[in-house]
Amino acid sequence: MTSVNRRVAIEYQSYVPKNERFHGKKQIPSIVSMLTRLVYFPDKCTSIPNDLDDESKEKKSQVCEKVTQDAKERSRVSRTKENDGVSVRN
Repeated sequence: MTSVNRRVAIEYQSYVPKNERFHGKKQIPSIVSMLTRLVYFPDKCTSIPNDLDDESKEKKSQVCEKVTQDAKERSRVSRTKENDGVSVRN
């Protein structure tokens, strides 16, 4: 959500050409939560049962491979941003 807030704050502004008072103003979403407990989302690879048929096992391995690739890419992008002098984590 932080990266979404940052993108909206930097890239967007209001568009109300008929009302100069509101036109071209910056906007940012506000996150409000009523959660009172920590929420954990299980890893996609570990949450899939092991007692599957052969076709489902193949799909499970594809999902796990994709999740691993996505995690590596997010890590690479995060390191690249840090090297550019931006200390923002995705």
